[in-house]
Amino acid sequence: MTNHIVLLSRVVALSGTLAVLMPWTAAAQIPASGRTAQTGLPRTPKADVFAGAGFWQEDGRSLRGLHLSGAVRTSRHVGFVGDLAFYDGSSVPFFPPRSTVRTLMGGVRVYIPLQRVTLFGQLLAGRAPLDDFALQPGAGLDLHVNRRVAIRVAGDVKVSGDDGSTYVGRRISTGIVFLLGGQ
Repeated sequence: MTNHIVLLSRVVALSGTLAVLMPWTAAAQIPASGRTAQTGLPRTPKADVFAGAGFWQEDGRSLRGLHLSGAVRTSRHVGFVGDLAFYDGSSVPFFPPRSTVRTLMGGVRVYIPLQRVTLFGQLLAGRAPLDDFALQPGAGLDLHVNRRVAIRVAGDVKVSGDDGSTYVGRRISTGIVFLLGGQ
């Protein structure tokens, strides 16, 4: 478990470093043709696909794995998101080594597009690690590398209840976002 905490702290430190350094380099790489004439902001993608690493922690257990999500925007500021993750279940009691714990969630995402960064908040519902059903609010930011690619750093908090108890889990994800289409 100590190794998971060290790995998680390294990912958070790397993500923080990227969050500080990327905005300056990202602005230079968005071509003028990729900006809207009225605002100078990057064009709004119609959809995005994310692939990256997810790190989950709940009840003293730490899981790591592949995090995938896709979103379709209904407007510049609102979209619907589907979220899928596969975690290594070897650190979960009663799971055999090399097994996986899957999550499948869906919900709504609200975007705040800025010049070099898009901030977002989301509310997901569905199946989460170690539970049958959970609500999972979260937030993150996409650092635009160019008009088709961004780096995402995000965090979620899962809230679920069972037998009158409330359980809270945390997830940190980082990876690459492919921005599709344009409005």
